[in-house]
Amino acid sequence: MSLAPGFSIAALRAFVGIVEAGSVTRAARTLHLSQSAVSHHLKAIEDRAGRALFTRTGQSLTLTEEGEIFYVDVRDALALLTGAVRRFSPQDGTRLVLGIQYSFGYHWLAPLLARLQGAFPDIDFELTLLADIPDARQRTIDLVISAWDVPGDVRTLATFDTQWRPYAQTGLVRSTDWAAGPWALITFENRTDWRSWGLSLDAVQAPWLRTDAAGIALELVKQGLGIGLCADIMARPARAAGLIEPISQQTAPLSWGQLNLHGSNRSPHRQSIDAVAAWLAETIRHPID
Repeated sequence: MSLAPGFSIAALRAFVGIVEAGSVTRAARTLHLSQSAVSHHLKAIEDRAGRALFTRTGQSLTLTEEGEIFYVDVRDALALLTGAVRRFSPQDGTRLVLGIQYSFGYHWLAPLLARLQGAFPDIDFELTLLADIPDARQRTIDLVISAWDVPGDVRTLATFDTQWRPYAQTGLVRSTDWAAGPWALITFENRTDWRSWGLSLDAVQAPWLRTDAAGIALELVKQGLGIGLCADIMARPARAAGLIEPISQQTAPLSWGQLNLHGSNRSPHRQSIDAVAAWLAETIRHPID
């Protein structure tokens, strides 16, 4: 499939360059092109589209509404193309993009990264933190690590039930009857999670501190702001460092708290993906603090 005249790759790169640099002059400098060449590319696109993509006030350029939509689509398409070329470039060797849900990435994978790189010295890892389920435009991700059921052309490599329990900053809670204490209960999603530990929500006198993410709840626990419900797998590094401690021996799996490893079937590095996923799964089954 060929691009229509005026919409060459060079022209599209020039358009994105203008938007991100803020002017034709700065875009030309960034792209190592002449100013006239960048202006020519922009004119070719606008002539072909039959409409202006910028409003012009003196030397200032502002995207039109249609220009903003076009920019997002072109930016994402060029990023996808660049990633595809780079992934198949022989001089780059094996490069894996790990897409990981934010809380797991920050609290679990980041502390493991040095060991992961040591186990696979010939693989160049790129980490992408995910705030939501990857969509089709993120299909260059090789391995997705998350609590989500990822759609698309992927295969499930491993699934683990994560165990959750109440944690507090080390030394903060000394009473065995912590449920009746004055400490704030740090919760997310909804408060019904605490019923696994025999808490009657109506009887709780302590204040609730709500957040919408498990990773933030863990950070608040580390700061000593209260008792938080945390996944053992995410709490492990802070626990090993002596920053936090579990205040109950009872754990419970949460139905939406699974850790899933999904490998892309479109990746040219499926064997490497499988090996990395197997290594990560082993660290979950047999953790080393």
